[in-house]
Amino acid sequence: MNNSFNRLTDVILSKRNVHDRGITFIKEENIEHFVSYHDLLDSALSITGYLQQVGIKPGDEVVLQTEDVEQFVYAYWACILGGFVPVPLSIGVNKDQRLKLLNVWEYLNNPFLLTNEKNTQRLVRFAQKYSVTQQFKPILETKIIIEQAVEQGSPGSVYTPEVDDVAMIQFSSGSTGRPKGVALTHLNVMTNIKDIISVGRNKWADDRFVSWLPMTHDFGLIALHLFPLTANANHMIMPTQMFIMSPLLWLRKASEYKATCLASPNFGYQYLLKYLQASRLNQSKLDLSSVRYIFNSAEQISPQLARLFVEALEPYNLKRNVIVPAYGLAEASVAVTVCELFQPMKTYAISRDQLDIGSEIQEVQQGGLELVDLGKSLPSVSIRVCDDQDNDLGEDRIGHIQMRGKNVTKGYYNSPERNEQLFTHDGYLRTGDIGFIKEGSLVITGRKKDLVIINGQNLYPYDIERVAEEVEGLELNTFACTSVYNDQLGEEEVIGFLLHRGDLKDIVQLAQKVQKHIKEQMGVLLKQFIPVKNIPRTTSGKIQRYQLAKDYVQGVYDQQIQEFNKLCMHESTTL
Repeated sequence: MNNSFNRLTDVILSKRNVHDRGITFIKEENIEHFVSYHDLLDSALSITGYLQQVGIKPGDEVVLQTEDVEQFVYAYWACILGGFVPVPLSIGVNKDQRLKLLNVWEYLNNPFLLTNEKNTQRLVRFAQKYSVTQQFKPILETKIIIEQAVEQGSPGSVYTPEVDDVAMIQFSSGSTGRPKGVALTHLNVMTNIKDIISVGRNKWADDRFVSWLPMTHDFGLIALHLFPLTANANHMIMPTQMFIMSPLLWLRKASEYKATCLASPNFGYQYLLKYLQASRLNQSKLDLSSVRYIFNSAEQISPQLARLFVEALEPYNLKRNVIVPAYGLAEASVAVTVCELFQPMKTYAISRDQLDIGSEIQEVQQGGLELVDLGKSLPSVSIRVCDDQDNDLGEDRIGHIQMRGKNVTKGYYNSPERNEQLFTHDGYLRTGDIGFIKEGSLVITGRKKDLVIINGQNLYPYDIERVAEEVEGLELNTFACTSVYNDQLGEEEVIGFLLHRGDLKDIVQLAQKVQKHIKEQMGVLLKQFIPVKNIPRTTSGKIQRYQLAKDYVQGVYDQQIQEFNKLCMHESTTL
């Protein structure tokens, strides 16, 4: 890779004569389409020309909404080539997710919607159903249909941006109706990509990537598309929904293409394991011996789940030391720390009584909170752990994780009030994560907003969830918990949620076992145990605990609570 590249525009233009490397778009299990990097550039330039013809100018924001991965990639690069600012946004499956488009629109200066015909009709029906046609009218009036741009476009002119121009905006999943748009410049993104490439000592060109991660998330877009493209490596992309429908297809394609690099958050490993146990996968036809590394990031890493995943796939020749823990967030483009390649996953077990800010960590032999070593920071970013006054605590103490570097955003898009609180006086970005540094490596204990105090003890919901999964019969990632503040009692209460779609009678005893185990192991009493048909997650698989808490407070689960509590009381009286 040419290390002088400081713009995404430079990268894609450098592919003009690259015919033997590119992207394989997996359309269906037996239908694929290979697009060389040369052809990608040509197709993107045609769409750029169409967008210029309809009046889009450099600096205008273009919201990208399409479930078709190939369309998305062409449209993304068309924006980069024209100097337009791409705003990747998932289509969503429920009301709140689809209303996000309205919320995002408010933050943009001169936006356009680039989508396909299918999604346009979906938006119209949605607006009519929920009586928000008037609100969606300005958006639909700006819409540009991708199919038309592909068919009618002719090569446009390339715009050369400054390195500090905004290259893209990554909007968060949003814990409220006000999503945060992370503005990333060309220099931010290219600095981070070059740092990631340096981890492999610039040998990534011979690797083969297979991804199912959503292109609207930084993990999928930057780490599994922009990174391999910049490194001139072949990569394969399957739609996220295809993975959801057939997770084992990811493994079959990895075997077929002799993939060397995969990636997934916890959700993907757990989801695949569930299907792997229920399937009769033909061992003779699956060979994962070519896989050299599987990046694990995007949410708090479960060491137990990572070990289970590797053990389950050892019969298919997966190597033991393939899991590569990493830490990242959109505000850093994508990656902040990465573990050394080909090394065993390292963990620490620390006392749950030593989680206060400023506390010195205490390692324990058993019963502790097991946390994963996330590696050292990438070359262009520095990290530190601080107390509540932003004083550096050094190593082995719990504190707020802060970072600074050329890959770090300068702030949220058009959000001056948020940016005032985002940075420290000396320019470090507050990540919102809590953890410690040990021997130069970062360890995350949890998110500041998730931390709750129960009976004077600092706890993280994911830790309670991991303890619950020790109960026999409880499947991984089917239990979630959150806290809700009780105004009358003046204290936090922990609410548990169990994913269950069958007869409620079938889980009464399991629920009681889980509640008992959590109380015995952690001294935490679940105020309510609620069976739910869905646990909301972000596009990267993170549990949306705020949504669970919000629905609980608003009475969404009142009927389930009443029915389930009656069953539990009946079970108790008949024992």
